[in-house]
Amino acid sequence: MTLKECLERAVNAGLPVAFLAKNIGRDSSTLYKWLSGARTPSQEVQNEVREELIRLKAEWNNIELE
Repeated sequence: MTLKECLERAVNAGLPVAFLAKNIGRDSSTLYKWLSGARTPSQEVQNEVREELIRLKAEWNNIELE
């Protein structure tokens, strides 16, 4: 699965693009343009998105429901 596909799945699961963009210190329009296919972000932005998705996934995995 590509990083863009992972991002699409996260967004479809309810992750707000604006929240992700804020967490990586980028404008949400950068991510929206990527998702729409209008533009591919720099490798630096892609790496930041990858790291943030990994961090968020780890946070979700640490939630223990009783």
